[in-house]
Parts: sequence; C-alpha cells; structure tokens
Amino acid sequence: MKPHRSPSFTHQLVAEGYSPDELSRLRRQGTLIHLRRGAYDWPDGGDRDVVERHRRLVLATVPLSAADAVVSHESAAVLHGLPVWADQLNRVQVTRSGITSGKCRGYLHHHAAPLSASEVVELGTVRVTSVARTVVDLGRSLPFDQAVAVGDAALRAGCRPGQLTSVLDLSRGRPGVA
Repeated sequence: MKPHRSPSFTHQLVAEGYSPDELSRLRRQGTLIHLRRGAYDWPDGGDRDVVERHRRLVLATVPLSAADAVVSHESAAVLHGLPVWADQLNRVQVTRSGITSGKCRGYLHHHAAPLSASEVVELGTVRVTSVARTVVDLGRSLPFDQAVAVGDAALRAGCRPGQLTSVLDLSRGRPGVA
C-alpha cells in the first residue's frame, strides 16, 4: 500500500476552526473533496483517478466500521495494488466473521464469511484480507477474464500457488468456489 494522507473528519475540521457553512462552501468550490458522510480530503490531483479515490474512501470508512471488519474483495485489491475495474468501486467491501448474512448500506458492503488469522494482514493500520484470500474472493465473484487478470497479477507480485490452494481449501462450500 502506498503512503497516504489520512482523510479529515468533520469533527477534526471543526476543531481546526472550519464552520459547517465553510465546509459546504469548500465542497462546492472543489477545494474539499467529500469522500463519504463526515469524511473529506484535500485535492492533490490524484483524486481524479477512480482507484485512488476508492483507496481514500476505504481509509475514510475503516475507522467508522465494526471492529471485526476486514477490508476485502475489490477494496483489498486496491490496497494490494491488484487490478480492479472502475464499475466495481462504488462501495468499500469488508468481510466480517461475526455476522450471519451480508448487507449493503451506503458506502459499505458487508460480506459474511469466516476468516482465519492466516487470511488477514495489516497494511499500515488497516486490516486487509491477504493477497491469496483476495484473489480467491474475487475469483468467486468476478467474471472469468477479470478473475484471471487478478490471479496473474498476484502471482507476478509474489503470491505462491500453494497459498492460493490453502485458501481455496478453507473456502470449500462457499458460493463460487466450485
């Protein structure tokens, strides 16, 4: 994951002296980027790139998510530097072991699935599914050609076939594994 600036939250900006009216004006002028409710970032040119914008949305969403939430699927692919498609970056995707069914709400898509400790890594302060788990999750949900592209990129980046096999073994019985 490349170095990043943390998003600014409303309470931080207010503590710095910005009024809610000023924040609205700065948003309208394009001086301040609205990432999600209560989270902003300052433009630096990278905000026009859909992948960079999603990375910023992930960083703005994780602090507000449940403690057991682990960034997964396309959101994890963004943080790992794997290929993604712009039409799949409208929500931050997380996986939670502690829920029984998935749900989408606002900017967040919760997936319900067990996660072993070996399938979770930390990138900076963000808990993310490992590259192998990310590849398997995307392989279960993406069209074939996109899943192959993600798998190829992961292998070129150093993911070993044995890691993918181990995650596949743990994923038996989940939708899309067959």
